Amino acid sequence: ATLVDEVGIDVAAHVATDLGKVWPERFAGGNPLVLEEMVATGNLGRKAGKGFFLYKDAKSKNREINSSADASRLY
Repeated sequence: ATLVDEVGIDVAAHVATDLGKVWPERFAGGNPLVLEEMVATGNLGRKAGKGFFLYKDAKSKNREINSSADASRLY
């Protein structure tokens, strides 16, 4: 989750969709719609201040979980 937040959830969603088309057996079980829903709700990762985590202070390594990005709520 931390890596996806750093890269950007919009970028991760695009990559997951494309790689899932090329290697469907390797990406079986994952649901890129979760990432797409996060993008649609503005949860783009560190660059937006919220992704899987909330980034109140850009330099701090302490961060809280973003409750609006709870996958059980999304699907």
